Amino acid sequence: MQLKGFTLLETSLVLLVSCFIFWLGFTLDQQTVEALREENFFRELRAEWAGQFYRAIQKNYPVNVIFLEDHVSFFQGDKPEKVIKYPRTLKHVGPPRQYLLSGTLAVHPQTETFRSTLGKNYSLRFQLGYGGQYRIVEKKHA
Repeated sequence: MQLKGFTLLETSLVLLVSCFIFWLGFTLDQQTVEALREENFFRELRAEWAGQFYRAIQKNYPVNVIFLEDHVSFFQGDKPEKVIKYPRTLKHVGPPRQYLLSGTLAVHPQTETFRSTLGKNYSLRFQLGYGGQYRIVEKKHA
């Protein structure tokens, strides 16, 4: 009487292919999550920038915005009012820079550059926009 079943080689191949498919799905899922974190960072930065700008106009109080190595800080006075950390895939390129948001609309157009480990570079250009608001323009280079 001969028993029917799978050989060790067949079982190993099935396990190898299954592990590869699982690993590939996990890797793609992680990249999607990291890309969403980068998107959320820029969305939060844009919202905070606009909110701080309008508060500076209403209260006639200047707000300092500082881009550091691992976060952006919004200061009113001596203490940070809001800190936004960069996602772990995003690195600020260049030296720390400071911007002053105030009702005088006086800021020199400048560019902040970020490099992503996901293969993208972002350039944020701060410039005067319509209605006295500063605009943040993102450029993605794949």
